[in-house]
Parts: sequence; structure tokens; C-alpha cells
Amino acid sequence: MFKQEVRYIGQPISNLNHSGFKRIIVLAPHFVDYLLTLDSIPIGVVSEDDNGTTLDDCVIPAQQKVISVGTSKLPQLDIIKELKPDLILGEAKKHIHLFKALDNLAPTILIKDLSVDWKKILLFLSHILNKEQIARQKLDELDEQINMNKPHFKTFFANKTVLLANVWKKEGLQVHNFDSHLGKILYQQIGLRKPSPLHIEDKYIGYKYMFPHKLDSIASINPDILFLFNTVGVKQEEIFKEIEKSSLWNDLSCVKNDQVYRFGSLKDGNEGRCVRHYTKILNEISKHVMGVN
Repeated sequence: MFKQEVRYIGQPISNLNHSGFKRIIVLAPHFVDYLLTLDSIPIGVVSEDDNGTTLDDCVIPAQQKVISVGTSKLPQLDIIKELKPDLILGEAKKHIHLFKALDNLAPTILIKDLSVDWKKILLFLSHILNKEQIARQKLDELDEQINMNKPHFKTFFANKTVLLANVWKKEGLQVHNFDSHLGKILYQQIGLRKPSPLHIEDKYIGYKYMFPHKLDSIASINPDILFLFNTVGVKQEEIFKEIEKSSLWNDLSCVKNDQVYRFGSLKDGNEGRCVRHYTKILNEISKHVMGVN
């Protein structure tokens, strides 16, 4: 029996046609990763720019088959209407003001709590799409990969502390908490050693997994190894060049020992990603950090 564990805005799940959704529009790019995990390709997605030419990394595998419907902050209702969707997925925080207009075009599901475990969101969407078996198979495959990697990762990284962070601003980085989506995989399941202490402002505790840390805070953590995500793009490159000029940065142990690993467009966020994305990250660690093909 399906257990409802995801808060959302929309009509009761029991009212939906669980096997007929073929024309899905996604108003938050990370949901594309969930759909592709479930072997579903949306017909419309939001882009990163107003021109519809820059797509989130999650969307790239489907870019030849999707049409831009504007940005996540400003979806284009006229384009959405033309595409004649049978399901629309979005975020309550960003799209609640559009709910009635969207729901008039197609049944609309707006996820309210994006910090909920990403696996629960996957199972929630798989229930809507009548693809629970695929979801559980993909989760089992990820767990199998994690269990296979665990002894190799623990041996390679040994007692070295590993910090996970996104490129954020020139003043510092956006650090992953230990119980972030990716943190649960790397720290809790695989067993990488946590750096401490993290400096988390009270206003973020309880509903966010990513926290801004200025360079002086990073310096006090001083990790042995730094996994740096979201490093691709003109803005990110400019920020990173500024960071590299700082003495605080250059005094870090991971910088001195050439143990900063850049993961390009791969990243994690408060809202999480899905099986495909985390599998890519594990593969990148194996291949480019550990040198295992």
C-alpha cells in the first residue's frame, strides 16, 4: 500500500489517472532527473535563461526532446497551454501564485517540502506515474553501487576529512551539511570522514541542507579533501578566480596538497536530485578522484 509522505498542493492523488500521463511539463529542473530515472521524458521544461537556451545539467540528456516553457521564476502559460500537457509538476514556494491557472490547463502537483528525503519524492512521483517497480529497481541499483564502492572509498580516503561544497560567492562556498542528500550517501552510507565543526546559522537549521560559509569559516574547518560542485559557467569561473586569490584559500590543507576536486556542472541542493545524478557523482569520484575506470 502506498504511504503518502510528501506534502503537496493539488487534487487528491486517488483522483489522478495513474497510467495516462504522457505529456508532462516540469517547472523545476531537478524534477527532470526524477522523471528520467523513471524512464519518462517531459515535453516541456524550464530553462536557466529567458532565451530558453541554457538548461540545467539534469535536463541535458533530454534536451533534444523538450521545449522550454520559460524560467522557473516566470513560466510562460501561453507556451504551456500550446503543449497541451496532461500533468504539470512544480514547487509550491515558486508556483503557488500560478496554481489555479496551471491547474486549469492540466492537473498540477506542487511539492511543498523540498527538503524531504529525495527517495520519498521519487516514490511519490512513481506512484503518480504508476512506475513504482521501476523506482524501487533504480533505488536497489544505487544501493548496490554504494555497497560496492564503500570498501574502496574507505580504503582510498582513509582518515582524511572530506568537505562537500558548491561554488557560491567570492566570499566563500555553499557547504553541504552532513545530513544533506549527498551527505547521507557519502558520509552516512559510505562512511567518509566528516570535517568539523561546520558553522551553521540558527536561521538555516531544520529546513536547509546547504549553508553559506565564508572563507574564514572554511579555513577553520580546514578539510584534507574538498569536493567542489557547480564549477562550470562564466559566473562560477569568475567567482572561483577571485577565491583563488585569497590567502585564506591558499593556506587550506586541501589546496596546498592539491586535493581540491572540481565536479563541473554536477551539484546538489536543498531540494536534492535523483538516482541518475547521484550515480554520476559516485562514478566521477571513482574515475577522476580515485583513478578507477
